[in-house]
Amino acid sequence: MEKSQKLIDYLPAVFRQPPAGASEDVVPFIEKFVQLFEEQFDQLESHVDKIPELFNPWKCDAKFLPWLASWLDLSLPAEKSERTKRSLIYNIFSIYRTRGTPEGLDTILRIYLDRLYNKITEDTTTPHVFVITVNFPEFKPAELTRRIRTIGEVVEREKPVHTDYLWEVLSPTMQINFHSTIGVDTILGTTPNPDFKKPD
Repeated sequence: MEKSQKLIDYLPAVFRQPPAGASEDVVPFIEKFVQLFEEQFDQLESHVDKIPELFNPWKCDAKFLPWLASWLDLSLPAEKSERTKRSLIYNIFSIYRTRGTPEGLDTILRIYLDRLYNKITEDTTTPHVFVITVNFPEFKPAELTRRIRTIGEVVEREKPVHTDYLWEVLSPTMQINFHSTIGVDTILGTTPNPDFKKPD
């Protein structure tokens, strides 16, 4: 139905003019009655017209982003901004071209971990095992475990199926007996944390 037309225009002429001897208010009543349906149809048409926007990450409402991401087998990082989430959904097809490769995994980790991500290296002692090195400025075990578990779900989905992986966490430490005088021979730096294990 064109916007310039009204539903009453589709009614037979007998319904668009009052019967002989009828009150002049009869036609306005019919118009108002039909207008109720017209308003409902206009709302439906408005929703239908907006359907393409639901599949456009730059135009859809923010609350639809997780739903749209689920269509693409994508988990949105909760800590990222809305703009980053929209960009990730928009670019996921180009990212998926390298899915299952070291290059693809490297790209995903840089997106999800941002400045925490350091590098991926092969484990020289065990075949088909790689090591993901991350920087964690403040070593907070609970927070670190939460982040690693969340990103671990992404890694499991994106890594080559025949491989396994380990985490190496670089966190600030003070190296007693090796450096011991702050400002002279003691430094606050990043060293591997050997006690951290990959969460189950």
